[in-house]
Parts: sequence; structure tokens; C-alpha cells
Amino acid sequence: MNPPTQYLLGVEHPIFPATAVYLPDGEYDRATSAFVRVCADVVLYVPAEKSIYLAKRIIPPECWWMLGGKMNPGESEIDAAMRHVRNDTGLAIDAKKFQLLRLNRYLYVGSKGASQDSFAFTFAVACELGEIEKVQLRSDEYDSHTGIQQFRKPELGTYGVPKPIMDIYNQIFP
Repeated sequence: MNPPTQYLLGVEHPIFPATAVYLPDGEYDRATSAFVRVCADVVLYVPAEKSIYLAKRIIPPECWWMLGGKMNPGESEIDAAMRHVRNDTGLAIDAKKFQLLRLNRYLYVGSKGASQDSFAFTFAVACELGEIEKVQLRSDEYDSHTGIQQFRKPELGTYGVPKPIMDIYNQIFP
């Protein structure tokens, strides 16, 4: 899948330059229940093991899931994916290793029961086992006690892993 073409519509006025607005997480969650979020998600995998690596989220959606999250205004898909991997795991992975797999749409219940609707650019990154062993998960977003876990195809069905993860696994390992 090719990344989307980005177009700049309109012209920034020199007297009123465009500035990004950032909201605290609580305000962001409340505001985004009124519109569709855009996210960048990343699944790490080890080709030789035919396995993907997931982390147990402690914020919605609370399940075994990929790394990632919301994109910032003006941020490219690849930059958002790289930022999330770096912030979520401590790994600095070269942009050339990110393969755009698909664009998914997710509907789920967010924090405080608000409905959430998001599109996610989903990337896959082939890793060596040594890279996976260096992962240090953020404890404010992921269950750092369970850490990042290896999943092969048979295990995906036994741990309540959501269907989109199985679809992604099957795309990586046809």
C-alpha cells in the first residue's frame, strides 16, 4: 500500500501563521468523541520466528494490541509511527524498516464510556530478537508487568486477541 498523497490547501497568511494546538489527554478524549481520530499503529515482528509482538494496553482499547496512537497535526504517518515506537518502547528504528500494511477503521468505547471512531495507518516492522529484548514499555499506556509478548498464529486465538490483529498477522505471514 502506498502512503497517501498529501495536499496543502489554501495558503498560510504571513500575519496569521498556522500553529498546532495540543490538548491534555482528558480534553482530547472528550473532543475526539465528536470526530474521527487518525492514528499510526505498529506491529513488530520477527520473521524467523513467524511471530508478532503485542503489548497489553491499560487504556482503551484495553486488550493485547499494537504499539501506536494518535497522530499530531501536520505529522506524517511514518513520523507518527516512528515517534510512537520510540516513546512506547525506547527503540529508535530507521524509517526504512516501516512497511505500510493497511488502513483500518476502529470503533470502540474510549475512556469514560465515550464512543471512539478512528482510522489507523498500520505499519509492520521486521526486527531481530535482540531488538525485542530491549523494549521498555511505557507504564502509563501498557501493562509493563506483562511486557511485550510474542504471539504465533495458534496463540492469537487463545488470548482474546482482537480479529484485526489476526488479519494483520495473516498479511505479514500469508
